[in-house]
Amino acid sequence: LKVFYKGKPQAVYLSRCLADMPDYNDDREVVVYLEKVFLKPLDNEALRRISNYSVQSGVAVAISPWAALDMLLALWRSVSMINSVSQVYGIRPSIPNRFRLLQKVIHQLTFVGATEVMIDQVFDEVGIQSLSGLASARLGQGIGTGIYCARIGLVTMAVSRVIEFDETSQPKLKSLIGPLIKKLKNIASKRPNRQK
Repeated sequence: LKVFYKGKPQAVYLSRCLADMPDYNDDREVVVYLEKVFLKPLDNEALRRISNYSVQSGVAVAISPWAALDMLLALWRSVSMINSVSQVYGIRPSIPNRFRLLQKVIHQLTFVGATEVMIDQVFDEVGIQSLSGLASARLGQGIGTGIYCARIGLVTMAVSRVIEFDETSQPKLKSLIGPLIKKLKNIASKRPNRQK
């Protein structure tokens, strides 16, 4: 880790973490310590960025009247998010991982137009009855795009992290959906209803 992070901004935090680590830890305890002290702040920053990008993508799609613009916005925000999250961990995904992530971005572009069919089950998890309760198809597409963007972000975290997530530390998609839905519902409530 010292060699990998040499000359990178994360090196300062790694040095502090290693300086404070008890010298009697066994290998498993060292990994747990690194998870809690070094990687947890990086995870939190990555999740903050993913949440921001997801909300921005969802809002852009919800307020945009043009499908082609929706696709361009989704692509641009997803690629920017992949780069941003990778930088948090001081690495960029390998070529195979980057290709896999970009495939997910392409799927997102097709997903923008087919959102309503797939997100009702996600709503059940966060306590919303159905898409019809959220005012419009555009809002539903915005939420679906934001959810898919968040999923891409979580995959980016997993492939960028220097120590793999275990079952207890793996972030859940559900934690990112709440802020997205809240923001989009606020936007929907402020926009005038144009249906007669």
